[in-house]
Amino acid sequence: MVAQSRLEKEPEEFGIVLPQPEHWCQWYSQDGENTYEIRTKRLAELTRILDEAGIAHGMVNLYREALQR
Repeated sequence: MVAQSRLEKEPEEFGIVLPQPEHWCQWYSQDGENTYEIRTKRLAELTRILDEAGIAHGMVNLYREALQR
């Protein structure tokens, strides 16, 4: 999420919740269908698929630290 963007300033318009102070990675959808944990699992799955397919990638992402836990 980009600081001072409309998404950050008006999260309710996009159906998301921005908890403080770590909202940049801890945001979640109001319906609970998109959470930090869900996004982390998706990234792990994408990384696994790319690795298995031998596709080079630079998965440098704010969620990367969760993959290393």
